[in-house]
Amino acid sequence: MAQRQRFGDSDAGRVALVATELATNILKHGKGGETLVGPYGEGPDSGIELIALDKGPGISNVAASMADGYSTAGTAGKGLGAVSRQSHFVEVASWPGAGTAVLARLKPGQPDGSIDASRIGAVSVAKPGEGVCGDS
Repeated sequence: MAQRQRFGDSDAGRVALVATELATNILKHGKGGETLVGPYGEGPDSGIELIALDKGPGISNVAASMADGYSTAGTAGKGLGAVSRQSHFVEVASWPGAGTAVLARLKPGQPDGSIDASRIGAVSVAKPGEGVCGDS
């Protein structure tokens, strides 16, 4: 996906790091789930977005979980902080007992702390057993 979006090696590495951290969180905390990866936007406001969806217990304190050193699994606790540092935009939604959703958007170039204005998006996923989604 990074190559198709014309990301250079360094930026592709940031995408790989974010994807790895999100997938690791699904495995360690999420009791299963999935990561969706695709392009977003057009022109200079375009890039790659990753959406991690899990079926875990949820995050009781999202703000604390974003800080380095916070861990409920005995790890270094730098995963979501790394996702935030490497992404141009991150949003976390969590529901106790129902799971967590994380959206991370990356563009070429280092994040500079500015706000990503493209806050609207949609996901179409095929029903179980179907090859494509009919909602396109």
